[in-house]
Amino acid sequence: MQKIGSTVIRPMEYDQISIFDEENQLYLVEKGSKQGVINGKGEVVIYADYDQIGYTNETEKQSDTSNEDNLNILLGKCIPVKSGSKYGLYDLDGNEKLEPVYDGLGYEVDSEEDSAEESVLMIPGSVGIKGIVIQLNHQYGIYDVTEGKIVVPCVYTKIYAITKSAKTTYYMEYNEQKIELEAYLEENNMKNVFEEDASEENVSEEDIIKANTNDKNESSNTKVNTTNIN
Repeated sequence: MQKIGSTVIRPMEYDQISIFDEENQLYLVEKGSKQGVINGKGEVVIYADYDQIGYTNETEKQSDTSNEDNLNILLGKCIPVKSGSKYGLYDLDGNEKLEPVYDGLGYEVDSEEDSAEESVLMIPGSVGIKGIVIQLNHQYGIYDVTEGKIVVPCVYTKIYAITKSAKTTYYMEYNEQKIELEAYLEENNMKNVFEEDASEENVSEEDIIKANTNDKNESSNTKVNTTNIN
């Protein structure tokens, strides 16, 4: 048996085992050139079939990532995987949430452009959604980690942020039309209020329940130009 920290890993046929996420007692395993994830009981969470587990910010251009961000588990819920050149997502229980068919995670601003736009990987709950930006065929969408599905389809040419006076606003572009993400979520009754964000703004639990309930009940009556984009 192999012991890592206070956790004992049952013997398995891996070339290497290392800590992947200490809080969730998950361990990165390597077999040949492939990687996977097991838990503290030695049970397979993600089979060692992937070329990369976790997100690597190779260009260091993502505006919303820092040394404090856990890029192995995005927004505390999703584990990125890479197979060849394609990306997918798993949850912490090992359920495949997005098949690895996506060209990338996050939107990166061209560093040679003189622009106030900032690259984005994750959308924070303060916007009304906890999301991961995904890329398919040079177009971008958003996967909602709370709902467990794609809520913004991959039809946008950009998903980026602009910070002004210490306030960060997120935008999407479609056919050169600039759309504020938070307004898009409100108009489509997709905006949620999360407890940690509400507490910072002194929003009561009653207000949270009321806001989310009203949004869901009115969803059939919303009209937005981009709602029916295919």
